[in-house]
Amino acid sequence: RGSTPHFDLRAASDLWARSRCPFCNGARGAGMMAQILMPMAMLSLLSIGAIFGFFYAWVCSTMWGLDAVDPKTAITAMQAMNASVRNLVFFPGFFGTLFFLAITALVVFGLRRRRPAFLLAASAAVYVLGALAVTTMIHVPMN
Repeated sequence: RGSTPHFDLRAASDLWARSRCPFCNGARGAGMMAQILMPMAMLSLLSIGAIFGFFYAWVCSTMWGLDAVDPKTAITAMQAMNASVRNLVFFPGFFGTLFFLAITALVVFGLRRRRPAFLLAASAAVYVLGALAVTTMIHVPMN
């Protein structure tokens, strides 16, 4: 067969059969989960960083600026800002962050990495309680 490179189907199928999938109790799929781990981890990190940056900028500029004006003007301005922030640009960052954290936790758990999976799940829980719940149940109704 000369020096022409060829694809060894038997070796590829043996490698596929040896990979373990914790969700199916069998042999396939762990390779795919390992491949999506890095993109999911990056999406989780970028989205949580974007939301943190949003809240940080909101507190350090918007809230301090509203403190500097009379309360009637501050209330009107805050209601206008709350209405304007509900848009298609903000929505994926605010709600997608929980999705990315949860999916990444599941992928890591599927790769049998218990501690990182627990930490990602805990960060999703902190995000739900500290950002989503506080915003939707306290801040939005208050304004």
